Amino acid sequence: MEDEGYHPILGDASENDIRFFEHRTRGTTKESRKAVAEIVDALHKVKKRVSVLTGVFVGASNNESMHNKEVIEITDEQMVNNRWLMKTVNVTSFEKYLPFMRKDNHRIVYG
Repeated sequence: MEDEGYHPILGDASENDIRFFEHRTRGTTKESRKAVAEIVDALHKVKKRVSVLTGVFVGASNNESMHNKEVIEITDEQMVNNRWLMKTVNVTSFEKYLPFMRKDNHRIVYG
């Protein structure tokens, strides 16, 4: 993912936008570093595990929700290599990612 430079965690791209990545978001002052640590601590205190079963579709606004994925158990190694994962990422320029896209469909990344 590209370097986004300095930006606020909340409300930069839209009123409800959240731009926070654990282990990547860093404060630039003593106070902001403390705030980032407090956000991480709070998120870990309230997180809930959700098991997504076969055939279940989960959708959320990528920039307006806090989310992650955690693999707990792999029961079929072959299926892990063949599963579909749809992920969205906001970038300022799409051009540098074109070499990683399918030639016949620029909405699909080779994985």
